[in-house]
Amino acid sequence: MQIKPISPEQITFNPATEMFEALVTVKTAQGTFRYPCAVAGTITTPPMSAAFKLVQQAKQRHRDGNDLCAGQMHPSPSKDMQRAA
Repeated sequence: MQIKPISPEQITFNPATEMFEALVTVKTAQGTFRYPCAVAGTITTPPMSAAFKLVQQAKQRHRDGNDLCAGQMHPSPSKDMQRAA
């Protein structure tokens, strides 16, 4: 499993909920999955601390296997799609 690093520019702080939010990408042999994640924090929380927590949440959600993901992109087209082209 590979997790695409999150930069501070990809993290949004929601002051109404006091949550940091980001879309975290997880790559596996089965494909690429994107998880919408949110972790609690304050405006003074260091961005790298929030990024670490967001990545940990995405890893756990992927391991659980029964959670909502924003999308799954397969590493290569299926054989049926290749024949149709």
